[in-house]
Amino acid sequence: MLILYKDINIKYLKRIIKSLDNNRLIICFIDEILKGTNTEELIAASASILKYLDKKNCIVVVASHDIELTKILNRQYDNYQFLV
Repeated sequence: MLILYKDINIKYLKRIIKSLDNNRLIICFIDEILKGTNTEELIAASASILKYLDKKNCIVVVASHDIELTKILNRQYDNYQFLV
C-alpha cells in the first residue's frame, strides 16, 4: 500500500482542525504544510487552512520554503527567517 506524504499531512491537519476548541488554546507546529502537493494547489490550500486557523483559538507555527505563501498571509502571520 502506497501512502503519500501529502496524505499523512492532510490527516495531521484534519486532526488539528478537529481538536480546535474555543475554551482551550491549541498550539500547533506544521512543517512544510501540504508537502507533496503541486505548488499552485499547495499555496491556495495552505493559505485557506492557515487563514481558517488564524480565526480560531489557535497559535500556529509553520515552517515553509514557499515565499508566496508568506506574501499572501502577511496580514495574518509574522514571517521569520532563520539563517544557518
